[in-house]
Amino acid sequence: MNCTVISTYFGERRTEPSGLSNTKDYIYDLLQFLRKLDSGVDSDIILVNHECDEKYDPERESVRFVSSFDGVKTINGEIKVLNRPRNSGMGASFKSFDYAFKKFKDQYDYWFFIEDDVGISLSKYFLYSINQLQEENVAFI
Repeated sequence: MNCTVISTYFGERRTEPSGLSNTKDYIYDLLQFLRKLDSGVDSDIILVNHECDEKYDPERESVRFVSSFDGVKTINGEIKVLNRPRNSGMGASFKSFDYAFKKFKDQYDYWFFIEDDVGISLSKYFLYSINQLQEENVAFI
């Protein structure tokens, strides 16, 4: 089994999506698209939400929003949601990637890491990546 790990954040950012409402709309559209996109292999989507500062989301709406996708089936597997506590360290996406890896390291063979503001649109993207790793004898792409 394989996984695509997507880090996300609902606070203010320098680039889009930024802020609670804008990021919710963006993540909703992204997940609706990815649920139907064939990655080419059996794979789950792990969404790692780095909880934002209370000033951006005082009601923790973002946590409830992303949690609503937990267990949703996709064409190749399911969506799993992790809410990384705000005080779990700095490191932005890399810390979120590490957070997911430590939790699921024994469950997946291949990992595809991406930030929420980078789109995936190529069908069989994961299969192509695995093939490249095997053919080129490289550790990461």
